[in-house]
Amino acid sequence: DSSLYYAQNGLRIAIEFLYLEWLADSRNRIGNAWEAVGNYEESKNAYLRALSIDQQIGIPYGIGRDNHQIGVVLAKSANLEEALEFELKSIKILENSSSERKDSLALGNIYNSTGGIFIDLAEYREALKYFRKGLSLRESLKDTIGISKSYNEIALVYESVKLFQTALRYHNKSLHYSERISYLPGQATSYQNIGNIYSSLGGLD
Repeated sequence: DSSLYYAQNGLRIAIEFLYLEWLADSRNRIGNAWEAVGNYEESKNAYLRALSIDQQIGIPYGIGRDNHQIGVVLAKSANLEEALEFELKSIKILENSSSERKDSLALGNIYNSTGGIFIDLAEYREALKYFRKGLSLRESLKDTIGISKSYNEIALVYESVKLFQTALRYHNKSLHYSERISYLPGQATSYQNIGNIYSSLGGLD
């Protein structure tokens, strides 16, 4: 796999020059590459190594990112409780770190990821809480794509508890934001989700 090849070469150079920040990033990219091919155990190990290095150099963004990515691969491996622990660590770190835009954008994604785990655990109130946190943050950043994604996730909570009309309202809000910026993946997702709800309601107009 070419992404793994280049990530491993980056790792070799980082080791040669003992540049810890590069080393953490290289471990992280190796984790990304393993995750992309579905090898979650190797991916988790790479992210854990990145986390160890980021903790040495004390960069909150890196520590938060690593915890989040470990949480993601654990969730993909159906280790939901453990995944949640890592996601909540990530949130705590980034909520208490700097207010740089990249930190805030990352935090918005992590709120959504955490909400998704709570949905899988059928803890819908907690899921809604984190999706709303993500929405609020993304609104403050004027992150239109993120806002669209947050409304979609909120809709999925209501859909999960069969409050279909409320879910439709949020799916339509998601669609509105996607249409504003011609975000085609978001539009496609919203149309599919809206269609699924009408199907569940018996094809109502």
